[in-house]
Formats: sequence, structure tokens, C-alpha cells
Amino acid sequence: MTNRSHTLQVVRDMALVLGPEVMVEQIRAIQKRSDQQSTLRKCRVPAAVLCGEQDLRTPPKRHEFMATLIHYATLHIIPNSGHYPTLEQPEIINDALREWLVQPMVLR
Repeated sequence: MTNRSHTLQVVRDMALVLGPEVMVEQIRAIQKRSDQQSTLRKCRVPAAVLCGEQDLRTPPKRHEFMATLIHYATLHIIPNSGHYPTLEQPEIINDALREWLVQPMVLR
């Protein structure tokens, strides 16, 4: 099984276990979510913004914008992955998180 087909199977299995009601709740929560740009502009700590280079739901352009709003953000566009980079490219995600964890603490 390829990494992509494995990822799709994991997502399908999760959807089947959780059921349609949970999916509807999640979609409604996303629709009602308020804009958080002002929150991101206030963020003054190191942040890692990660996204899949082939993500169609939340494309890299959105993540690029989000990273520009956060003062100490590092953007990681994960190659060969879509909306689930933690499942599709776990080693690359782990490397990005390790890089983020070893940053010096930024004080106001």
C-alpha cells in the first residue's frame, strides 16, 4: 500500500468509526469559526506553520498568509503531501517540530 493510499484508508476508517453526525458537527464548527487574524498578529512566541504542498482544503497560500501574521513564525510546506501531512510525511513533520522545539525562548 502506498503512503497516499494508506493515508486515505486511515481517514476513511476514522470517518466510519466516528460516523456522519461527527462529520456534520465538524463542518458546522468550521463554518461558524470566527476569523482569528487579530489573534495571530498578537502572537509573540515562535510558531511553526505546517501544511502540505498539495493541500486543496487549506492551500499553502493560506498558510503563507497566516505565517506572515505571526511575528516569529516559520513556514514549512511539506512536499508530497496534501491535507494530512502528519500521516503522509511523518518524518518531515517530526524534523520541523524538532527544529521548532530547539529554538531559543523569545521574550517580550
